[in-house]
Amino acid sequence: MIASLWKKGKFLAAAVAILVVGGCNSGSSSSPPPPPPPPPANVAPTANAGADQVVNEGVAVTLDGSASSDSDGTVAAYAWTQTGGTVVITLDETVPSMPTFTAPMVAADEDYTFDLVVTDDDGAMSAADSVTVSVTNVVMAPVADAGPDQTVSSLDVVTLDGSASSDADGTVDVYAWTQTAGAAVTLDETTPS
Repeated sequence: MIASLWKKGKFLAAAVAILVVGGCNSGSSSSPPPPPPPPPANVAPTANAGADQVVNEGVAVTLDGSASSDSDGTVAAYAWTQTGGTVVITLDETVPSMPTFTAPMVAADEDYTFDLVVTDDDGAMSAADSVTVSVTNVVMAPVADAGPDQTVSSLDVVTLDGSASSDADGTVDVYAWTQTAGAAVTLDETTPS
């Protein structure tokens, strides 16, 4: 076969190819492989403090940061900070992504704002995202208390006592007494309560 390759002029080319290929694997010094590329930089997470809310005073409120995300990992921590409102709110952070509180009693409608910053599993922090909870003042009816029942004799002076009446979100301004049974009497309302 070598003779036939020689005759055709292919022997020399085959021999050179074997030497070139073989030379590549000779025991000469080899360079180390290139280092692997560096890992991609950590991308900071994104905080989402949820939708703004309008609530009545005295009701339970849940903030919702559960839509916060991290494109290259997970959200590891939630930090809520109150940034507006006259009453300092204490958050129940049993579920850190969804803390709760009771809307305070307010004399007039008032906005309470909260910022959320999240931290990812690599320690990167997000920019703050804000949510507003608008607390609506609810005008509550006062509670009338006409005092205890009384047993008196004829012609005794009787004092009715409505001073235990109350108004949870204000003061009682007017007392209106109306007789509903018995012989007609005339009330002296110099002291209306």
